[in-house]
Amino acid sequence: KAQQSAGYARWAKLHNLKQAANSLNFITEHQIDSYEGLESRLAEISAANDAAASALKDAERRLGDMA
Repeated sequence: KAQQSAGYARWAKLHNLKQAANSLNFITEHQIDSYEGLESRLAEISAANDAAASALKDAERRLGDMA
């Protein structure tokens, strides 16, 4: 029922516009001009995320050993 209300429709439209604006800002800030460039940037971010997660797991393991 909530999805059929005018308020929800207005909120959803605004939310989608904000998400699109955030995406456009990211693409503009990082000079991404093609889909391949976007995939490349995504791969870089994913690799950095994996490295950070691995380092965090190592630190947690060492803290467990110290305890």
